[in-house]
Amino acid sequence: MAERELPTPQATISVILARFGTRGFNERETVSLFGAHSIGITHCTFFEDRLYNFSGTGKPDPELDTGFQQELKTKCPFYA
Repeated sequence: MAERELPTPQATISVILARFGTRGFNERETVSLFGAHSIGITHCTFFEDRLYNFSGTGKPDPELDTGFQQELKTKCPFYA
C-alpha cells in the first residue's frame, strides 16, 4: 500500500516535493531524505529517460541542472 504513494525513480523533483509535502516534509527534509537514500551506486536505467527522452519528448528533463545533466551523460551514455 505505502509503495504506491512513493514517487517513482522517474519522478521530477516537483512531484517528489509535492508527494512528501502532503506528508508534512519541507524541501530541506525531503532533499535530506532522498540524499541519504541515494548515497552509493545507482543504475543508469533508473534515470536515463530523464537524460535522453523525458516524457517521450526525445529531450532531457528541463528540471535537471544542465551541468549535472552533462556529468550524468558521461557516466550513462545513450545506447539505442
